[in-house]
Amino acid sequence: MSRDATLELLKAVRTALIGDATVAGHVGNRVATDWGSKLADPFIRLSVPNVRQFEDDLGDGSDYTFRVHVFVKETGPVITAELAARAREVLQDAELAVTGADLWWLTYDQTVNQQDPDDPTLRMAVVTFKAVTTS
Repeated sequence: MSRDATLELLKAVRTALIGDATVAGHVGNRVATDWGSKLADPFIRLSVPNVRQFEDDLGDGSDYTFRVHVFVKETGPVITAELAARAREVLQDAELAVTGADLWWLTYDQTVNQQDPDDPTLRMAVVTFKAVTTS
């Protein structure tokens, strides 16, 4: 049976992002997994839309696709692009401490830039990553 370490992975990702001086300089600690909370911009939300079973001779675990959503009120894409690029730099191949699991890899997949469909005054960058953990 595979172990789903989603919560621990999100905690490790959040810690890495707010530990980066550039990201923290813009968003402080406004990096959340709670999509119902109101945050002042700029801010980042994290989501794990897909978790699949991962099996290997060395253990069972989970294969994740997770996203870092950057939200900024700005007329141009400057800060949004900077924060999306920093998220990629901070997380690509990072060796994060995921409590109770071994992180095998964390890789960048893609970035999509768009206006936030729920609030057209916000510019949004969605940075997608893939990760695997085993127990």
